[in-house]
Amino acid sequence: MKKTPYRAMILTSLICTLIMGSLVYYSIGVVDRANYKSEASQRLNDICITLENNSRETSEVMEQVYEDYKSKTRVVAMMLSKTPEIMTDETSFEELRMAVGANIISVSDKSGEIQFSTDLSTDKKSICSEFSGDVGNRVFADILVRTSNGETTIIAGASRLDEDGIIQIEFSPDALDELADYTNITSYITSSPLFVSGCTAIIDKTTYRYVSHTNKLLSGSAVQFPKKKFIGEKGWFKSEYGGSDAMIVYRFSDDDTIVIGIVPYSEIYSRRNSIIKWALLICVILTITIILSVRQRVLTENQRSGE
Repeated sequence: MKKTPYRAMILTSLICTLIMGSLVYYSIGVVDRANYKSEASQRLNDICITLENNSRETSEVMEQVYEDYKSKTRVVAMMLSKTPEIMTDETSFEELRMAVGANIISVSDKSGEIQFSTDLSTDKKSICSEFSGDVGNRVFADILVRTSNGETTIIAGASRLDEDGIIQIEFSPDALDELADYTNITSYITSSPLFVSGCTAIIDKTTYRYVSHTNKLLSGSAVQFPKKKFIGEKGWFKSEYGGSDAMIVYRFSDDDTIVIGIVPYSEIYSRRNSIIKWALLICVILTITIILSVRQRVLTENQRSGE
C-alpha cells in the first residue's frame, strides 16, 4: 500500500483542524464581544437612570433646604422689626445667631452698608452685591451658595421689615450635612466594578475629568481617552487602558456627564482563549493518534507485502 494517500489524509486532518479552529476562534470571539458590549451598555443605562433619579431628588431636597434657610431669614427679619434693640445688644444678637444655627447675621441700611453684625472682627462693610439691588424691596428673599477653600456656605438674604435694608445670614457649612448624601451620589461608582476586572467611571463633559471612578485614585484626574472618540449619545470604541487593550462603552447622561464602562479584552476573550487551548490540545492528540494509526497500518501492510 502506498504511503502517499495516508500523508494526504494527515495533511487534510491538519487543514481541517486549522479551519475549524479559526472558525471557532472567530465565532466565539464575536459572540463574547457582543455579549459583553450588550451587558455593559445595560449596566451603563441603569447607572444613568440612577443618576438622573438622584439628581432630581437632590434638586428637590436642596430646594427644600434653601426654602428653610429663607424662612429662617424672614423669621429673623420679623423678630428684628418687632424688637430692634436686639441688634444693639451683643448678647441678644449672638443668642439669636445661635438659635437659627447661623455663622453670621448682618443687617444693612438702605445703601447696603452693614450697620449691625454678629461678626465683630469682619472687615466687610457691605452686604453681598447680589443682594444690594433689592434693599428697597420689602418682599425680597434669596439664596447664594459659595465655595471657598473646599467649604461651602449658604448665604440667605431677606428684606428688612422695619425700614429699607437687607438682613443677610451666612449659615455654617455644618448645616449642609443634610445634603451630603445627595451631592455625593456619584461616589457609589467606586464600589461598582464592571464584570471581573472592568471598571466604571463618570466624566464631566465640561472639565473632561473623572467625577467618579471605580479606582478612587483616578477621581478628579484628566481623562486619557480623546474626546473625538465619544461620537453620538452612546457607543463603544477600542482603546488602551492600563497598558492593555480594552473595550470602552459609553453613554451620555442628562446631567452633562458621560458614563463609561471599561472592560479589558483579556477578560472578554478569556473564554474563547480557554476553549481554543483545549481544542488545539485535543486536535494535537487526535492528529498524533491518526499519525500513529496510519504508521501502524503502513507497517502492517509492508510486513504483509514482504511475506
